[in-house]
Amino acid sequence: MFLKIKTADIPPEGMEILGELPVQEARDRLKGLEGDPISPAAPISVQLRLAPTGSKIVVRGLVQTLVRAVCGRCLEEFDLPIRENILVVYSSLAEDLGREELEAEELNMELFTGEEIDLWPLIQEHLVLALPLRPLCREDCRGLCPVCGRNRNISPCECVRETVHPGLAGLKKLKEKLPQ
Repeated sequence: MFLKIKTADIPPEGMEILGELPVQEARDRLKGLEGDPISPAAPISVQLRLAPTGSKIVVRGLVQTLVRAVCGRCLEEFDLPIRENILVVYSSLAEDLGREELEAEELNMELFTGEEIDLWPLIQEHLVLALPLRPLCREDCRGLCPVCGRNRNISPCECVRETVHPGLAGLKKLKEKLPQ
């Protein structure tokens, strides 16, 4: 697999990793995540540059794909483009053993053991972090009617909604009890 790299194979001038993870393989690999937050709708494209700097390896690049998402307003499925830049430094676990504190510049560091770096966890992490908390099918999505549940992007509804702030509902009840 092109995402497992032997550190001895990285030349001093660095190396490029370009490839695509097919949709089915990507789905199989992402199935283990809790709640299955990612369902790729296109191959995962990986463009990375690995550059050794002393005992560390700097990984820069880009990961991109399309994922199936559910709109947070209208609940319709849509394809959401994901494009995430990557910048991570890999350091040998043996080199950092015994250290208790990390410097500020080391917060973006990954540790590895052995003679091989598996880039898949890095790709997976960046895909998950690129997902919005509340994806929208489009910026002007009108969502569902809170009364009848109709998708207001497809057709408007005739429901009458009283616009009272939920925090003021108790005051409205008190007002109704007051004598006229």
